[in-house]
Amino acid sequence: MKALLDDIYALVAEIDRAAGADVQARRSECAAQARELNADVLADVLETGPSRDLRARLARPYADAARGTNALPLRPSNLKRNVFHVVSSLVAIAVLYFLPERALLIAGSIAAGSWTLELARKLAPHLNDKLAKWFVPMAHPHERYAINASTFYVTALVILAACFEARVSAMACAVLGFADPAAARLGRRFGRFTIARGRTVLGTLSFVIVGFAAAVTTGVVFGAPLRVALTLAAAAAICGALGELVAGRVDDNLTIPVSAAAGCALALAFT
Repeated sequence: MKALLDDIYALVAEIDRAAGADVQARRSECAAQARELNADVLADVLETGPSRDLRARLARPYADAARGTNALPLRPSNLKRNVFHVVSSLVAIAVLYFLPERALLIAGSIAAGSWTLELARKLAPHLNDKLAKWFVPMAHPHERYAINASTFYVTALVILAACFEARVSAMACAVLGFADPAAARLGRRFGRFTIARGRTVLGTLSFVIVGFAAAVTTGVVFGAPLRVALTLAAAAAICGALGELVAGRVDDNLTIPVSAAAGCALALAFT
């Protein structure tokens, strides 16, 4: 780990030489603390660095160094991942709309395959390395050593299909698919005030607004009267945002849709 952190220190110093005086002073201080294995400061160096190139170059070393510690996982902006998020939610919504009676079977089959692959990754490091290379364009660096977010997502789909009606499940998928990427991009780029686990006030507000709009649209498509759709969407968006904030070891790709569906179902019971 010391060697990895030394490499990170050298890269940060290299960027420092091209940065302004005020930025350089702050980076030097952070880098010095990083040498003492202060993972939180190291994460801050990466998240607030002066260039995207710096974050891209340090993402893998950071994931290696932070492995087995309590450091927050680094989640750099990734447009391809955001697009995949949206597309996968639309596919799930389409299945719930056209094949609601088969949704549980489809989600369960995919989830079984995903968890089998997760086990294979644990038992065969060479397979894990190969898969990590294949999914580099969309995966976060820490997912090289952790359960992939997609596995949590399909697990959430199983829970939704088993426990909630199709309309509620679809609205929850819409919240995850559209609100989570919007919150990530806006929160990381413009957010300044942190709430919990790196989430910002702006990111959370963006989540609620975009999630509400996506859920309303989905609810109407599934035949809900507009008044009912507005109520259910508000509950889904707010509960989904709370699910994102409390996500820890369990990925938010599971906590968001399940929380959103639970809030939506509760609101439906009183509507």
